[in-house]
Amino acid sequence: MSDQQILAQLNQLPAGLKKEVEDFISFLLFKYKSRNIDNKNRVSEKKGCIQRIQSCFSKRLFDGRN
Repeated sequence: MSDQQILAQLNQLPAGLKKEVEDFISFLLFKYKSRNIDNKNRVSEKKGCIQRIQSCFSKRLFDGRN
């Protein structure tokens, strides 16, 4: 469905339904942004974990411990 078709259908709705559509779009945008933030946080957490593992491994390798 094209943007023009969506706008044409939106313009046919009564004011109350237009408000519901606006609220739903806001909800979808919030949900989308929240997922992106969560994904970025997960990547950061994994990166930090990997760095700690690498650090621990390097210390053991150079200390001669098993």
